[in-house]
Amino acid sequence: MKTLIITFTILGLLFAIPSLASKALAQENTTIEPTITAADLGVSEPATGFVGWLKNLGYNIQYGLTFNPVKKANMKLDQANQRLLEAQKFLLEHPDKTQAQIQYQQALAKYERTMQKVQTLTERFKDKSATNPKIDQFMNRFTDNVLKQQMIIDKMKNNLTPEKLQLLEKIDENTLKSMSEILKNVDEPARIPDRINNAINNLPGVMAEAKYLKGLEFLNLLDENSRGDLKTIIQSSADRTLSRLQAAWKNQDPEARTERFKEYLNGPGDPILQLKVIDQVMNDPNTPVGLKSLIPAAKNDKVQKIEEATNALKNDEHRIRYLERIRQIEDPETKPLLQGIENRYNNPNVPSDQTRPERIQNNVKNDIQQQNSSDSAVNPVQEDKDLRDAYKNRLNNNANVNSETAD
Repeated sequence: MKTLIITFTILGLLFAIPSLASKALAQENTTIEPTITAADLGVSEPATGFVGWLKNLGYNIQYGLTFNPVKKANMKLDQANQRLLEAQKFLLEHPDKTQAQIQYQQALAKYERTMQKVQTLTERFKDKSATNPKIDQFMNRFTDNVLKQQMIIDKMKNNLTPEKLQLLEKIDENTLKSMSEILKNVDEPARIPDRINNAINNLPGVMAEAKYLKGLEFLNLLDENSRGDLKTIIQSSADRTLSRLQAAWKNQDPEARTERFKEYLNGPGDPILQLKVIDQVMNDPNTPVGLKSLIPAAKNDKVQKIEEATNALKNDEHRIRYLERIRQIEDPETKPLLQGIENRYNNPNVPSDQTRPERIQNNVKNDIQQQNSSDSAVNPVQEDKDLRDAYKNRLNNNANVNSETAD
């Protein structure tokens, strides 16, 4: 009897496992925000305390006995992944504990230093990806891992105040600049688009269109931190990603497609990157009309979030960097509103680009001094009459357009 019970139990589990797996897969493919695990990065879970010390000791011994620069670069990439996972763990699990915040910043600093060491090691590569299969494999993994690191960083950004966010964004910026240098120095231009698009396509646990929307955000951020011919290559990757996005939308039920796009538009994230993606989607002739109708209101929402983020920054350097990012947005519909935000901190009567950072810095300092000396709690940026009027007029125009469309 006992044997019979065990047999039926095992059979039940065997039948249940495929069902559970299919349910998990179905759930996995209905999310907008990817969740990246240690396994996705090809590393073990980060350990702390004595176990972490032992693992670190073993790593240092192994690293010291390794002389091949490609193997060493892979080992440093492993270590950087674990440092970033540590930072995420400290930030998300204990957001209100001072010690956890200190540990978060320490792990983040180690992540940045380790990624810089990856770049230093790639400078010792004697070959390029086209002539050395091991380097080609490394570049595949490196590109894939940096994209997944970006997804982790995006999730952490949603849990930080504007001032604390600037530290993470600066480290993120340095990492992407390092990536662009590695791509230029080690990779072959013809291989880069495939490498990037394969990494986007392999993002785990999200719907197809979400992969491509997040991929476009990543490519826009990489473009912000790249220069020269690499920008053209990034644009090629963006065009291909946009085509895959349209193919995914084409095969979806229109109602479900609309709801999912709304979820993306209303979701957390960097409003500057989201505004760029929205503009790319709007300008693509293949975008379904039903989705395009959602975009004007979404643009207004992102501009308002950019305004709020600009005003929340009290540090001169942080605000200057954010204003410079705003200047890169080319969308003609939102450009006047964004210029209104920038003009609040910048004298528009001086056209010289050479003096722009200094002008912004002086205006920012004066503005901060006025805010600090004032007892008023009124948001000075929101009190900019021209900007407010332009924003209200745009809302009214959009409401009229929507009304006409409905009729």
